[in-house]
Amino acid sequence: MALFPCPDCQREMSDLAPSCPHCGRPRVPVSGARAQQARSGGGHGCLISVLVVIIGVILLAFLGSRSPQERAIDQAQGTPDGAAYICQEFVKDRLKAPATATFPYVHPPETTITTLGSGAYRVSSYVDAQNGFGAKIRTSYTCEVQKIQAGDRWKLRHLQM
Repeated sequence: MALFPCPDCQREMSDLAPSCPHCGRPRVPVSGARAQQARSGGGHGCLISVLVVIIGVILLAFLGSRSPQERAIDQAQGTPDGAAYICQEFVKDRLKAPATATFPYVHPPETTITTLGSGAYRVSSYVDAQNGFGAKIRTSYTCEVQKIQAGDRWKLRHLQM
């Protein structure tokens, strides 16, 4: 069954109805490709494609997010992702409302991580957070950190916001 606008009242009517249920105008017979599409349920392909894309985006967001435990492991091991996460903590320390901070995913294009050698990294990204007036603003930052070999600590070498 397919719906199409009535030529008189422009309200939707079924291609199976003998007349428009709203104004009573007799249905104009549909022929050719449109009749075949109506019989085969042809309008559903686009809807299915949209649903597949939406489900894919949701799965990507779910699988791409890291748990706090995974973030802690990255920080302790001195990985590039760990450097990005520790930079987020240093940035939060300097915000007026750190609880409102939202950071992008830690991979390109939102975040760039450059290995500087000797356990040091440069992270460039942004944070969305409320300012002193309660308005949410985006602030770009560049952070340089270095992993301290003894323990799971990081040293902040430079932070520009």
